[in-house]
Formats: sequence, structure tokens, C-alpha cells
Amino acid sequence: MKKEKGFTLVELLIVVAIIGILAAIAIPQFNKYKIRGYVASLRSDLKNAHTAAQAYLTDYPNLTVTVATQLTRGGYKPSQNISFKSGDMGTAGGSIILRSTNINSTNVELPQSKPSGYTWELVVDADGGDGEVMYDGTTVVPIVK
Repeated sequence: MKKEKGFTLVELLIVVAIIGILAAIAIPQFNKYKIRGYVASLRSDLKNAHTAAQAYLTDYPNLTVTVATQLTRGGYKPSQNISFKSGDMGTAGGSIILRSTNINSTNVELPQSKPSGYTWELVVDADGGDGEVMYDGTTVVPIVK
């Protein structure tokens, strides 16, 4: 009688169970890393918007950055799924708020404390999350849950 080569059913079931356990651990971590990437993209866009606003205000020191076209004139190009929400940055102060549609209230939350000396009205809801850059370059972004 010849001995058959191959794996037994029990061995295959053990391998499938191990793969299932590893997948159950890895998938939630992957989602957190993905959300962290979206928040990093928002922070990067805020810094780029700040630089563009400073460039625009160098050319037009008597104006205030209030619309996205002013940032575009300063060299700002938004990343995918990031949009201009509001702004009031001038040569003496202010801020710019951008919105990311990749993050929402199910995966991020707003920081509990505000930077000293600043007031902001940021929103994280089902449609997206806001981030803000202040005149001095300080950024406020949502925190991954």
C-alpha cells in the first residue's frame, strides 16, 4: 500500500484558523493607519495653505485671504478630497480652515484642548473633518480614535 502525500484536513483547518486570527488583528490596525494617513494629508495641506497664504499676502499686503482662489494664486494646490472651507488670514493674524472628506466622526475626534490664545470652531461630522492653520503656522487637526 502506497502512502499518500499531502496535508490532513486538521492541518489545513489549523492553518486557516491562524490566518483568520491574524486577519482579525491586522484589518482594524490597517484602518487606523489609513485614517492617520488622511489626517497627515490634512496637516500637510494646512501647512501648504499657510505657505501659499503668506506668499499671497506678500504680493497683496492690504488684503485678507478669504477664498480658495487667493490661495491658488499663492501657489496652493489641494490634495485629493481636501477643500477650502473658510479663511480670514491677513498680515496681522487670522486662520484658514480646510475640510477633508476622508475623515469623519466615526474615525476621528476633535482635540479636547485648544492652543492657548486661539479660538476655533472646527467640525467633525458624517460629511468630513476640519483642520485649521493659524497665522503663526500652528495647526489643529482631528485625532484618530
